[in-house]
Amino acid sequence: MKPYYEPLIRPSFEMQRHYFWANFFVPPKEFEKSDIRHKNKISDFAGSDIVASSKIKNKRQVLRNCVNPLVGKHILESALNSINKPQESWTF
Repeated sequence: MKPYYEPLIRPSFEMQRHYFWANFFVPPKEFEKSDIRHKNKISDFAGSDIVASSKIKNKRQVLRNCVNPLVGKHILESALNSINKPQESWTF
């Protein structure tokens, strides 16, 4: 699903309907679809206890906009790998 608007700054990559911007390489990876539209209860989702206890009116929309925790873990591991690998020195 593409967003309604075109981003002002071109994203570095896209994963699971979300755009991301990064100054390091994130290898492409496929993840299982979250399928929030076909779930019956908010309690079926990870982190839903925080959303359910809040005063947010449209809780489903909040959960639809959340990033899959496995995607976040993949991006974090990519960032840590880029720090651990020695970079070529910059020459001007």
